[in-house]
Amino acid sequence: MIISPESADAKDGFPALDLKAVEAQTITVNRMEVQTDDEGPHSDPPPAYSTPPTPPPPLPVSHAPPPPADIRPTNLLSVTKRDGHIRGKYVLDPKLKVPPQMLAPLDEEAGETEETRRNLWLHTRDGFIDADVWVLSDEDADCKCRGKARLGVNTKDGHVSLRLHSTASSPHIPRTPLSLSLHTHDGHVRLALPRAFTGPLTIRLKDGRYRLSPALSASTTVFSESKGTARCFVGDFAGSGWADAPGDWTGDDAEVGSDDGAVYISFDDEKEAKRAEKAEKKEREQAEGKGKGKAKGFFDRVFGA
Repeated sequence: MIISPESADAKDGFPALDLKAVEAQTITVNRMEVQTDDEGPHSDPPPAYSTPPTPPPPLPVSHAPPPPADIRPTNLLSVTKRDGHIRGKYVLDPKLKVPPQMLAPLDEEAGETEETRRNLWLHTRDGFIDADVWVLSDEDADCKCRGKARLGVNTKDGHVSLRLHSTASSPHIPRTPLSLSLHTHDGHVRLALPRAFTGPLTIRLKDGRYRLSPALSASTTVFSESKGTARCFVGDFAGSGWADAPGDWTGDDAEVGSDDGAVYISFDDEKEAKRAEKAEKKEREQAEGKGKGKAKGFFDRVFGA
């Protein structure tokens, strides 16, 4: 109700109002004190409306197989053959200290030093490579102090099938980052990366094609495909910080290549990858005379050959 000076006098039995006394009063409304003098309210203005920040993408949850209980962890492992296949399962513990007398000689022709020695090196001149590799995570180490696990896989003449697995107990726990170099001079490559892999992926081909699985393709940004080289980034590129300082990158990275063959890359926990693994096993058995008949190869099915 608005009180005018004319209505401030006593009327209908009500006492007259002292307007000056009313103006000097402090009125309490809903427990907030409001000063009614000429200076106006002393409370702060309401905050400006702003759109809440976009939440980061959910961390990937992996359903990869756990490491075999009957295989003891190793480190700085080197398996080289002049002729023959390499097939095995390996559990790597990058923080495991190995006495120098137990290590293989350095590859001086390749310029290898103790500082660049790989945590795993698989090499054969004539034969395929088929391996499952689990990299143990040092969950107690600070992410800035956690070194990369360096992996090298190479064959002069043969296919390569490599499945990399992380053992982090939760996607919220930092894991050991991977640095992979994989190459074959004559053969196909099938690579499975951990679901949480985040970093640059480079694919080099001279005479062949590459394909990413649907799940990996949905998580990969392709930046260029030129002169047989595809340059990509797997994971959250915008939030990774890699573009700001590529030389100081402490996350994952992988370089994969074949001079004469196709490349197929997926996540290690995909059902499609597991079916392909069974199909490849059947193909190997047939090639070694253990199977019957001639089945259409995995890469023939993938690339429609």
